[in-house]
Amino acid sequence: AAKLLIAGTFARAIMTFPLDSLTQNLLFAPTIVSTSNSFEICQGDTLTLGVQGQFASYLWSTGETSATIAVTNPGNYTVTVGNGSATSPISSPVSVVVNPLPPAPTIAANGNDVTLCPGEQIILLTGSTGYDYSWNTGGINQVLAVDVAGDYSLQLVSTKGCVSPTSNVITVTEADVPVAAFGFTPNELEVAFNDQSVDVANYSWNFGDGNTSALASPIYTYASPGQYTVQLVVSNDCGTDTVSQQVVVTSVNVDEEVALGWEVFPNPVKDV
Repeated sequence: AAKLLIAGTFARAIMTFPLDSLTQNLLFAPTIVSTSNSFEICQGDTLTLGVQGQFASYLWSTGETSATIAVTNPGNYTVTVGNGSATSPISSPVSVVVNPLPPAPTIAANGNDVTLCPGEQIILLTGSTGYDYSWNTGGINQVLAVDVAGDYSLQLVSTKGCVSPTSNVITVTEADVPVAAFGFTPNELEVAFNDQSVDVANYSWNFGDGNTSALASPIYTYASPGQYTVQLVVSNDCGTDTVSQQVVVTSVNVDEEVALGWEVFPNPVKDV
């Protein structure tokens, strides 16, 4: 086939556009990020969501228009962004997971003893299993050995790092073994006993005539004069101690003195 050639001068036209005029109308779907680098939180916590980069406007699937949003509920979240003249496509959704807290544990003292005696320990424990343990002392085991007075409590930690409410508080006190001691002041048949014991929770008096008292410092009236062995037993959670003393009671009644073989001379007594 024949070819037709035409001689002449030809020109090529090239159209150019400013780069900004193209990019300002081109927005990609934004990427959602979180301040904690995770989209999982524990119940009661707050997760902050934002996007990579800075934009003129934001519209979240929650209806909020701020650059970041605070999230406390589980679900899917998306966002679109704008630069003043264009709006981006919707972002890929992120799924926020809210993990439950472990239940508040209950702690108890082994044997229900919460008084520390010299050289002893109190064992605190919980029946909760399947969690990590966080005692307020820093202990991390299910059982805690206590040798110092104070308040003790426990929290459980799940595999997701969620921390339970605080357990009941157990207050441990210190006590020494009691020491029994007493003084007394007789007045005829009546004797006022004065407790001088240390670290006592309970008292048990025996007045030597078959009668007793649980008061700390009783006043007791004997039926007749004589010599009586008075015993005081004191106790607390750490032990008991006992002390005894001889108490002599008398009467100023002359007939009773004569009956006892006492002689008063001269009778009546008077200055000579």
